[in-house]
Amino acid sequence: MAQESTCQATVLVNPLPLCSITGGLVLCEGGSTELCATGTGSFLWSTGAITSCITVDIAGVYSVTITSPDGCESTCQVTVLVNPLPICSITGGLVLCEGGSTELCATGTGSFLWSNGATTSCITVNTAGIYSVTITSPDGCESTCQVTVIVNPLPICSITGGLILCEGASTELCATGTGSFLWSTGATTSCITVSTAGIYSVTITSAAGCISTCQVEVIVNSAPVCVITGGLVFCEGGSTELCVPAGAVGYLWSNGATTNCITATTPGLYSVVVTYAGGCESTCQATVLVNPLPLCSITGGLVLCEGGSTELCATGTGSFLWSNGATTSCITVDVAGVYSVTITSPDGCESTCQVEVIINPLPICSITGGLVLCEGASSELCATGTGSFLWSTGATTSCITVNTAGIYSVTITSPDGCSSTCRWGDRHRHADA
Repeated sequence: MAQESTCQATVLVNPLPLCSITGGLVLCEGGSTELCATGTGSFLWSTGAITSCITVDIAGVYSVTITSPDGCESTCQVTVLVNPLPICSITGGLVLCEGGSTELCATGTGSFLWSNGATTSCITVNTAGIYSVTITSPDGCESTCQVTVIVNPLPICSITGGLILCEGASTELCATGTGSFLWSTGATTSCITVSTAGIYSVTITSAAGCISTCQVEVIVNSAPVCVITGGLVFCEGGSTELCVPAGAVGYLWSNGATTNCITATTPGLYSVVVTYAGGCESTCQATVLVNPLPLCSITGGLVLCEGGSTELCATGTGSFLWSNGATTSCITVDVAGVYSVTITSPDGCESTCQVEVIINPLPICSITGGLVLCEGASSELCATGTGSFLWSTGATTSCITVNTAGIYSVTITSPDGCSSTCRWGDRHRHADA
């Protein structure tokens, strides 16, 4: 009889490990990116690397094989693109003359950012320095380029020589500066000789090509002219400036001065000999008069009693202006202080004088004593205050004795002459200034 036997086995299917790659897939030339494989197990990149992450900087297809602990494998890949950097260059003049400008333009495609903050493709600059621009391509790649702008100074230009001639004479005009010369006359030398009136200019061109122009005016006098200007009349204590036109080569005044202007402080005859370029001379003179200052004094009481006033009067001839704004010769004041007046004479000379007004206070006045008596009795009334006393009874003592009914008053006069009066009677005390 045949015998049978049965056996069995269980087959397991392990899942493949998950495989994906993260990281930037688009680079700019010169850059790099990190690619990382996500999954569990060991890693083998197409580059031979066995780490979970690799850094790449070359375009291409990158793959990784992940082997799980149970030996199952999964492979995934990505394509890395490397974009070229945008071409960057700057065109434009790099050497300027002071006061000029140049346009710098960036060549390339994309957006622009200059070192001065501008975002246009071209900028205009007028100062020396390094100018750079960063060009960002549409795909985000950047290139930076720069240029150095040089600003050359303008040549110094000035003209020396006599500018005022006598008729028939000549003068040499010379340009100071380094470079080539071109005069308005067409001459190309540094100096020219001229004998006619007019404006002469010269253009100096430096070795760097920068240009400066300067000019002078030459005056030819047909005959020397001399005129003295300035005030010929002034007030005592003042002065006047006498002048002849500037531009001559020499001056000699009667007081020995050698400037074109002098200051005269005394009356008299002033003359000057003016020497013009080419030796022309002219003499002119002027008579200076000095008017006296108006006399100024103030009359009037300077010490008042409180509540009083005084009239201050200015003595002198002319118009008046007081410190309180009044324009009359006399003013009435009742406030202590300094009062001044300026007197202006008919010829415009001024004098100022001042006085101080003092206001003394009134003496204090009061009476003490009994107000009610019995018939046949008496009372002593006393005045309190400093000064001299004069009672309504005629007494001049500080106290009086009275035995009849009535109103009694006393006037107190202070040492500075101010008076106050007070009364006593009818059961009331009265005080009067």
